[in-house]
Amino acid sequence: MSSRRRTGEGADGRQLRATLRVLNEHPAALHERPFPSTVPSRVPSPIEVEVDEAQVWWCRPTVDAVVLGSTQRSHAHHVTPPPLAATVVRRSGGGAVWVRSQAQVWIDVLIPRRWPGWSDDVHHASVWLGERWAATLGRLGLAAEVHRSGVHSDEAGRLVCFAGLGPGEVLVEGRKVVGVSQRRARDGARLQSMAYVGEFPSVTTAAALGPLAEPLGGTAALAGLLDRRAAALPLAEDVLCSTLTEEVLDGLLDGLVDGLSIGQSDNRSDNRSGNRSGNRSDGLGGGAIPGDGVHRYSGAPHGHFRQDPAHR
Repeated sequence: MSSRRRTGEGADGRQLRATLRVLNEHPAALHERPFPSTVPSRVPSPIEVEVDEAQVWWCRPTVDAVVLGSTQRSHAHHVTPPPLAATVVRRSGGGAVWVRSQAQVWIDVLIPRRWPGWSDDVHHASVWLGERWAATLGRLGLAAEVHRSGVHSDEAGRLVCFAGLGPGEVLVEGRKVVGVSQRRARDGARLQSMAYVGEFPSVTTAAALGPLAEPLGGTAALAGLLDRRAAALPLAEDVLCSTLTEEVLDGLLDGLVDGLSIGQSDNRSDNRSGNRSGNRSDGLGGGAIPGDGVHRYSGAPHGHFRQDPAHR
């Protein structure tokens, strides 16, 4: 595990710290990771200073797995993942997701309740994270759209995450490219997000779900539906993750230090260099394109979406 960090100061003078951690673990371990302690840490100094910390986790699964939503636990025995792949049930809701090493960018954001700008509105929090993704894609040349209304889902969407659409999820050219979910607990919120890069695993996902796809016409029909509704991003994993984590770390400090609640649209011009209290300690450079207050983020054409090779 490695980490990068940025620091700042809240409106009340309390020290803030946003930390990026890179986690290479089994998918089950990634989903079961406990929320970080909310007991404020102390910075060694002549006068002890309390520090509140938010964390950004870049989750890199070490094995392939089918990850089911919390409501799908009773269907786990029907899942038939490929050899050596695991079946995992996460604590957050939503449909099934296929994860594979370096085949997706999986970013979770953990926000303690003590964090300035904390909001109990789960809808706003999801949209806030979706905006960070959309701004990132705009910087990388893809025009993205954030879904801001409620859950749009049918039987396929309840079965597979990328077949439905929920608050904060991101589309490019009308197809879903980023899935978002979240868990709320006494200590805070864990916002979870993921996008595939390179090839979209439509056939692999459908085949792993096996008999669960029968009500939808079978695995071939489900794979075809997934290719119509969702896509992978034509971006390299490291480039996307580096740009995204910069955007999220900026958003955690900039928006909250300025008194904005998590999830509220940021209509400001890109004046981050003048608003930041504190300093960067990770050496990442540059600001990010702010949201336009609506839901579309522009970018020059970057590439074409690609399907699962087995489904061409």
